[in-house]
Amino acid sequence: MFLGVKAEVKIMVTILIDEEWCRGCYLCVHFCAKKVLSRSRRRNPKGYTLPELTALEKCTGCESCEFICPELAITVEKEGQE
Repeated sequence: MFLGVKAEVKIMVTILIDEEWCRGCYLCVHFCAKKVLSRSRRRNPKGYTLPELTALEKCTGCESCEFICPELAITVEKEGQE
């Protein structure tokens, strides 16, 4: 018989969007299960409309936005706390 202990770990997440690299494809917005990112009206110097962070507190740090970005414009930084 296995006895498990459930520990709650809080993760602090920072999502960095490189505005110079972003091409406004919004794959990050569509693939975020927690709806952390959304469309914005802001544009980068190249004229592409940028995503924005609207609910960072919901982020689980899954990194799907970072992995799906074809331009490598998103970086997810995590810092764990117990």
